[in-house]
Amino acid sequence: MDCFPLRRAMTHDRLAVRDAYAAWLACLPWTFFLTVTFREPVPMHRQESVTHSVGQSIKAHYGTVDCLALFAEPHQSHNLHLHGLAHIVEQGIAGLDQLCRRDMQGYLSDKFGRSRVEFPRGHESVAKYVAKYCVKTDGYYELW
Repeated sequence: MDCFPLRRAMTHDRLAVRDAYAAWLACLPWTFFLTVTFREPVPMHRQESVTHSVGQSIKAHYGTVDCLALFAEPHQSHNLHLHGLAHIVEQGIAGLDQLCRRDMQGYLSDKFGRSRVEFPRGHESVAKYVAKYCVKTDGYYELW
């Protein structure tokens, strides 16, 4: 007799939702994958306000960010940690993406703490990695 059919159904539903988010995120033309680990401890109960504040800061500083997704999760330290995806409007200038990547990494590091800005190694793998935060019970995410 199966004593945990509800747990199995919830797991299946959660995977289906994650896969749907991943498929949708993979369709968007992400330029950068972001990681922000805050300099000062940020408790998880502040995830909504802090995630929103970081997103607003990025959008205000980089007028060329037309699409942004930030996902909060507890870091190993049990403090808030962010992953994100950003799309920069194409400028058509050779080497601009690399310059913008370095600039954004410097900006995020100076403003918030240890940060990484990377080119996605593949839209599908990055989208699937990030989509898991959409279904975590202790996570939070915002899309702009």
